[in-house]
Amino acid sequence: MDPIMRLPLPTRAPLFELLFAVAKRMNQTGQTLRIIGGLAMHCWHREMKSLPRVTEDIDCAFPSEDWPSKREAEASILGLLAILDDLGLERPSGPKAKASRTARFTYARPGEPSKIELICGSLSFGSASRRKPAWRLLKLESGQVIYASRLDWLEIIPEWVEVEFLVDDDRATVLIPSLAGLLLLKLKAVTDKLGRCDEEQDLARHAHELERLERHGGDLLVLFEWALATGGTFPSYKAAKAANPAVRQSTEYLQERVLGAPPSQHLERMLADLREIAPAL
Repeated sequence: MDPIMRLPLPTRAPLFELLFAVAKRMNQTGQTLRIIGGLAMHCWHREMKSLPRVTEDIDCAFPSEDWPSKREAEASILGLLAILDDLGLERPSGPKAKASRTARFTYARPGEPSKIELICGSLSFGSASRRKPAWRLLKLESGQVIYASRLDWLEIIPEWVEVEFLVDDDRATVLIPSLAGLLLLKLKAVTDKLGRCDEEQDLARHAHELERLERHGGDLLVLFEWALATGGTFPSYKAAKAANPAVRQSTEYLQERVLGAPPSQHLERMLADLREIAPAL
């Protein structure tokens, strides 16, 4: 595992207070929370002396090594739900939540913007929901079904980096993907969003996908620059690519797509920047 990062967390920031509370309680049960997405980028921005972007999501990742079977995972899943319940988090309800792609695996305090999403890898148990990417983990005796968002690429992250968060004299530890791991995840995010932008016909949804593409594309470009500045990132990334056809397919799609027209005129510069780095991915 890579050397530990030690990062003081901002005080009086609800998202970081929530992150610290969940991570601390998981540490007390002998587990280490894995974080991907915007908060993982936040940690790397600070490690690389760069300005982080604001986020309101805590993307909690559980690859198959954490939940190898239903028998081994059930106590961990129920323990996690108990932590979320104790902290006052719940899944949204109502007609809007029923129509949402993410509500099934999202937890938040009512009326607060900070939210937690549960994300699983290629588990050996559970089943696909009718609304992807939701994955049915467990059905409780009450009849409630517990979901996570399935992301198979969690399994190809080559290394996880230990991060120790500091709040005054208190500490909590999480794991985030290495730079190579984040580069892989952002490659997938960018190619997914490019495809959605090309396919989406609804104007409001198209605008939403454009916003997400701009964010993920910017992250991919930053990660590429950081990878250039480090010695082991590209070898690790290339090894993961060589071992996984899905990664190779995504890089081929990216190389082809960036030669075409941008999905929006204001993304023309970003697409040109992606065109420059695509052959090296």
